[in-house]
Amino acid sequence: MKDNVIQINIGKELQKGMRLHQAGEYQKAEITYKRILSVRPEHPDALHLLGVLAHQVGKNDIAVQLIQKAIRQVPANPYFYNNLGAAYQMLKQWDNALASYQKALSLKADYAEAFHNMGNVFKAQHRNDDALDAYRKALALKADYTEAWHNIGNIYKQEGDLDQALSCYGKALEIDPANYRSYNNIGNIYKEKAEKEQAVSAYRKALALKPDYAEAHNNLGTVYKEMGNAEEAVVCYQKALQYNPQLVEAYNNLGGAFQELGK
Repeated sequence: MKDNVIQINIGKELQKGMRLHQAGEYQKAEITYKRILSVRPEHPDALHLLGVLAHQVGKNDIAVQLIQKAIRQVPANPYFYNNLGAAYQMLKQWDNALASYQKALSLKADYAEAFHNMGNVFKAQHRNDDALDAYRKALALKADYTEAWHNIGNIYKQEGDLDQALSCYGKALEIDPANYRSYNNIGNIYKEKAEKEQAVSAYRKALALKPDYAEAHNNLGTVYKEMGNAEEAVVCYQKALQYNPQLVEAYNNLGGAFQELGK
């Protein structure tokens, strides 16, 4: 009877931890998961979720250790392996990441997120054909997978196929009109094609969705500078640095704009 009461309490604590986690209350969620583990040190869900939380705050070594402990308790959970792969990926342990995603897919063949994550690893390794294949498999399972369309667009852009890239970003935006990163990348393509007014429009759309998007402010400034409007460029670069003081490129661009203005 005592064990049943403990189990019920653990279930309530786990739900509480998940609610806090989803609300971005990471510190409170961590305390809750650790409270569960103080009672049941091998509780797989608490170990896994604590590992996911560690990954989200950049503590990927700890994430790997925790999720591996969860897997030892439940060796056939594809979600555990997918999140283990994500932690390995952030550590740039590409082979371990791929092995984790492949294990997730062996347990759940229709796991679109695992295919997408595998594509990200291939892209990081400059294996673009393999990345495209993985992203397309993700889309075959989940046609409205915005990130997959966006990342396929990134590969086409990298390879110089700008029209195909634009098409993919457009599909990403059809699914998610609030996808500000796709607007920014569309702006980059128009800038590369010297279609400056369209570039400005795309960057403006990105910034309407995310006003603190430092990279888009910097990119917009670059277009204004190319259009001969150094004063407006200065405003953009300063906004970029306001939102991201570590954006080195914006300092360089700001110096160039001041130089054009004789300052």
